[in-house]
Amino acid sequence: MQEFTQKRRTRLKGKRVLSLGADAQGSIAFQTSSKIKFWDGFGNLELVENYENWKEEVLKLGRVDYVLCDLNPGFMSHKLAKQLAKKYDAELIFVQHHLAHAYSGALDHELKDFCAIVCDGYGYGSDENAWGGELFCNCNRIGSLQEHALLGRDASAFKPERFLLSLLGTFLEKNDVSEYMENFMSQEEISILLSQLEGNFNTIKTTSTGRILDALCYLLGFCNQETQDAEPAIILEQKSSNSTKLDPVINKSKEFSIVQTTPLIKHIYENLDKDRHMLAATAQTYLAQGLYSIAKAQKKWIVFSGGCASNNIMGNWLKARKVLLPKNVPPGDSGISLGQISYLNKGYFTTT
Repeated sequence: MQEFTQKRRTRLKGKRVLSLGADAQGSIAFQTSSKIKFWDGFGNLELVENYENWKEEVLKLGRVDYVLCDLNPGFMSHKLAKQLAKKYDAELIFVQHHLAHAYSGALDHELKDFCAIVCDGYGYGSDENAWGGELFCNCNRIGSLQEHALLGRDASAFKPERFLLSLLGTFLEKNDVSEYMENFMSQEEISILLSQLEGNFNTIKTTSTGRILDALCYLLGFCNQETQDAEPAIILEQKSSNSTKLDPVINKSKEFSIVQTTPLIKHIYENLDKDRHMLAATAQTYLAQGLYSIAKAQKKWIVFSGGCASNNIMGNWLKARKVLLPKNVPPGDSGISLGQISYLNKGYFTTT
């Protein structure tokens, strides 16, 4: 258990606030007065034993005035939050996944006014799409990676080759996509997926950094079979050498800017005869550089959060430009519960 101490006055003084985090890496944050207590390490709450252990600790905390949880209605934590809010007549507050990541970074570095680069595999967006490469200026989402179709929806998380097909389909002819994807799947599956892509059937839009990294690992030939979630991205990082210059293509506007990833995938595809370890590093640097170039225009402290904040290629590039990396708060979903409370307070805490 960690404890965080509040350094600023808050309207929540004297209130009991319970934050239930996100399901992939169960955690609990509990605020009373100027203290936040934090428990993590419960594992994936989709597993019954993990959920029961986590729930037991939650119920020990008793009556609360506020209950915070992830926006995703499918999460076990979301469902329990609704039950507890009703039981205790507490105010129920949903916090979007990546906004919580952003505020976990703000808490970690004691910031009130900040920008956040948030990169991970998946989080339920406020538009119900699958976010994962996001930019925030305080509470406001100001940019993201380019949207792509996630074929088969959640199934693509465990079959990165499906997302690779979707990415290739943004610049290759259908026959060329089909020919290349024979390296990874049967013609029957290719035909089905191309039909889904063309008809926008059984798909969801995603800005996920994690899915891009997974697909790149397959494109570069470092993976050629089904792997566990996040493993291809880790392999991609391990296979990386030194990056070369590749300026990100960005559609900038005052309200919202988008880092285009189709030019990146096209560049990698057209240079597969070159040093693939160099291409791997270049791709990760491209993503970091693109998001950073939007954030730096805000002229605020920038934090890097989300599961991809553990990626050293991206992290080291950003750190060299004074971006603040995770310190005391876990960068992945374990830190979501702390980010939810930090968002509610709109203030900052310090570890003790």
